[in-house]
Amino acid sequence: MIKKAHFIMAIAIGSVMPFLNSCKKDVKTTDNESRILTTTNKNLLTSTVADTIALSNGYGIPDEDYISIGSGGTSDWTRKTDTARVYTTFNITGTLDVSIMAKAPAGNCALIIKIEDQTLTVQVPQNSLYTAIPVGTVNIKNTGIKHFEIIGKIKNGGYFPDVQSLIISGAASVNAYYNKSGYRTCPAVHDGYNIPSGDTASWFYNEIKVHKESDIVNSFFMANGFNSGYFGIQVNSPTERRILFSVFSDYDSNDPNQVPAAYAVQLISKGDLVTTEETFGNEGTGRHAIAVYPWTTETSYKFLVHSVPDTGGVTYTGFIFLNNKWNLIAKYYKPVSHPNMYGLYSFVEDFGGGLNSYKRRGMTMKDQYIVTPHGKWIQLTSSYFTTTTHDDHFSRTDYGNAVNGTGYNMFTGGFVPQTATDYESFTCNPGKTPNVNLPE
Repeated sequence: MIKKAHFIMAIAIGSVMPFLNSCKKDVKTTDNESRILTTTNKNLLTSTVADTIALSNGYGIPDEDYISIGSGGTSDWTRKTDTARVYTTFNITGTLDVSIMAKAPAGNCALIIKIEDQTLTVQVPQNSLYTAIPVGTVNIKNTGIKHFEIIGKIKNGGYFPDVQSLIISGAASVNAYYNKSGYRTCPAVHDGYNIPSGDTASWFYNEIKVHKESDIVNSFFMANGFNSGYFGIQVNSPTERRILFSVFSDYDSNDPNQVPAAYAVQLISKGDLVTTEETFGNEGTGRHAIAVYPWTTETSYKFLVHSVPDTGGVTYTGFIFLNNKWNLIAKYYKPVSHPNMYGLYSFVEDFGGGLNSYKRRGMTMKDQYIVTPHGKWIQLTSSYFTTTTHDDHFSRTDYGNAVNGTGYNMFTGGFVPQTATDYESFTCNPGKTPNVNLPE
């Protein structure tokens, strides 16, 4: 699955969390359940209003083979070594009263709720409906991003309880920040490179290096984005890595069969590394070329995109430097397009459904240059950072960007404090023009 990040027109909000309900249990909830504790457990809670942290935005640790995370929370939880985790940012210290909405259809069970060095045990009685169950009180000693770990202790009928949500109240719950959206993937992050006024990009050059810990399935590290496409590398499975070059049609449709011939992107040629070349849809339409290639982390890869306009459209060509030479990935003709390449950018994207989205994805980008139609190399030292995180999209704060020499370090995920804000400007250091013999 390949996702398009709409950086120029509208930024994509990422992949929707899969709705994975238990095959054996019917999940039914009501709007009042998130407030039950405010009236039925006043002896436990100290706040008149409780915050509900949905487990649907949690994660199965280390994977979700033996614990499912779906729209109703956890289900089909069979293995003790797997746990459920949810993240919360605390802005105030103090006591925190904790309860859960849970059910155990097969019989009495027990869970452990852990936050930092504090552990609580809770009995979950047999019930086919979600029930508010008091857990206990912990002390939030310092502010910042923390996580609750829900650990199976006693199961019945082969399953640990289904947990729909954690409910918190008390002093430390005030202004607590957690994911309230319908998405649990990492927010996409982008660096846009400003072309100096009056200059035209005939070529776009960039180098990227994926960080070692970022070799995570469903990650896209995009080096050379432009107004009509993008070019980068992906992690598609534990064993498969790809190089991807895409060019998008200007026709407004997600169905390639609806695109008139006058708007259809045309393949002119493709390189020897390419294993798949095809039309695509469901994210706009166009054509892309895929090369299955074992790229590695902590290795710098050089990318070039060439733009050649004519009276009817633009030819876009993508090259990657491998094995001491520039390798053609594909050359496409776009019959309806703007005459010049603009909107240059890079991004990091998590295009999965939330599995492993608690892990950090990051890369280094350096030496962003354009080459004008007259052959002049110009470094793009000015950039701006954007992210898709918003309370109605991705209510997360674990992303960032920073200057690194003649480029930038950019990351998303990992549940560490953010280091950049939306539309923040950055200026990297001047560098030396790359020694490049332009292909073609």
